[in-house]
Amino acid sequence: MKITFNSDTIRKIKNLLVLCPSNFSFVPFKIYKDENGKSFISIETISINGDLVFSGIITVDDIPELENETGIVIRLPLTKAVVNTIFGGSFNTIEITKQKIIAFQDKKKIEFSLYKIEEDELTEFPHDGLAIFDLVKQMNNVTDTPCIIHNLSVENIKEIISGFSLINEANSIEIKGINEGLKFLIEDFSGNMFDFIIETEEKASFTSKFDINFIKLLGSVLRHKEIFETEMLFSSLIYTVTFRNDDIVATVATTALKD
Repeated sequence: MKITFNSDTIRKIKNLLVLCPSNFSFVPFKIYKDENGKSFISIETISINGDLVFSGIITVDDIPELENETGIVIRLPLTKAVVNTIFGGSFNTIEITKQKIIAFQDKKKIEFSLYKIEEDELTEFPHDGLAIFDLVKQMNNVTDTPCIIHNLSVENIKEIISGFSLINEANSIEIKGINEGLKFLIEDFSGNMFDFIIETEEKASFTSKFDINFIKLLGSVLRHKEIFETEMLFSSLIYTVTFRNDDIVATVATTALKD
């Protein structure tokens, strides 16, 4: 089966792929049509050690090559050649099969071979942060773990990233739900410390600690703030950020460090 995408769909795919953390060398790239005849592209994947989840979906124009409730899955490499050159370049037509990607633009053509995806590389996750949080609670057999949903401002994000960079030997950040809202604490073994409190409308009591993935996700929010609205969820189990626009819903989640 060969599926053809036009320039508008190619642009949407690029906007989804750039949200996927660099931790992933490839993703299961699903192209399908549901029972109502609506066409979608989705990516749902988890890192090898289980500390990072990416789950996103794009609504696309009708894919005439597919019948209702059918689709294909390919093993899409997340190399610069694929993300920036094929989907982020000037190509106005892309053809995809299970074996290769072929990109066309005027007199230019690129063919890129694909490896077969294995069954154990296929996963399913919700595309919304709160739904992923509920799933993680279920997996950890907990029901009463609170969370705070709060979008950090651009200024707050810059303060936290700057604080992390100032503490030279820092490798994690502690986040607490307190009476005022959220407290961010970064410290190292030398006694250096950065403490930052943000007031939030929602209140909850919890303590969590995250590695550098949290800081990387904040950086991703800054890079893509012109294209997406975001929603952040803080808890003792997981931090999620959900990116939304008219075409895409995608969530990146990082799990809390264990004591």
